[in-house]
Amino acid sequence: MLNGMKVVNVILIALVCYGLIQIISGGLFYSVQTQDRHHFNVYQNLHNQQAQLSASWVAIL
Repeated sequence: MLNGMKVVNVILIALVCYGLIQIISGGLFYSVQTQDRHHFNVYQNLHNQQAQLSASWVAIL
C-alpha cells in the first residue's frame, strides 16, 4: 500500500513540474512574440520612411 502511494506521489510531482514548465515556456513564448510584433512594426515604419525619402530624392532630382 505504501509503495503505491509513493508511486502516485512521484507521478503527481512529475505532472506538477511538467505543468510549471509549460506555464513558464508559454509565458516566455508570449513575451518573445510581443517583442517580435513590436520590432516588426518598427521595421515597417523604417521601411516606409526610407521609401518616402527615396521618393523625395527622386522628386528633387
